[in-house]
Amino acid sequence: MITVQREFCAPFSNDAPCRNNITRWYRQFVETGCLCKGKSPGRPRVSDDNIGRVNEAFLRSPRKSVARGSMELDMPKMTVWKNWIGLAQDRDGWRRLVSAVMNLRVP
Repeated sequence: MITVQREFCAPFSNDAPCRNNITRWYRQFVETGCLCKGKSPGRPRVSDDNIGRVNEAFLRSPRKSVARGSMELDMPKMTVWKNWIGLAQDRDGWRRLVSAVMNLRVP
């Protein structure tokens, strides 16, 4: 281990990595053949059920605010907003939404 640390210091003129890092790098190289950082999992995806619930809620009452929809569906506002935008960008969904708004009666 000391030999590895000394060999590291010579070309890089830096402090040597600690023993734990060297051991981890060695184990990772033996297991995967690479020292590359793995891909991070990213944000969790919204389930199709939740997307359907948002779509149904806004098709039923298109004048509903995102805040109200968020409270009724018990979802974060951004989840509701992003799925409502997805519905608006979908041509068929947009047509259904527009026809539902056009069929509303204003008192």
